[in-house]
Amino acid sequence: MGKGIAFALARFCQLSDAQVLKRYLERALSEPENRGYQPWCLGALLLIEGRLGVSLSQGLLERNGLWDRWSASGFLESGEPSHWEREVGDWIELAESLD
Repeated sequence: MGKGIAFALARFCQLSDAQVLKRYLERALSEPENRGYQPWCLGALLLIEGRLGVSLSQGLLERNGLWDRWSASGFLESGEPSHWEREVGDWIELAESLD
């Protein structure tokens, strides 16, 4: 899954989109050597959660959980989940301003 797919799912903003992102992250974050688009997917998931008022990411974000272990194993611009939510939110804001 890449940035574009994360962006599209965040823009569709449906519960099913959040569930797809969560399933992907459960698998991808369990492989610390797999350094891909996990931060962008997490940001998209958090953005959808905020807009829909649901919570699917709690298991991923628990202390010493999948996100903590994955983000600690390699360089990231930021390990803070809210950073990635803001990044995806900025994409959405830009796209919506161009509609």
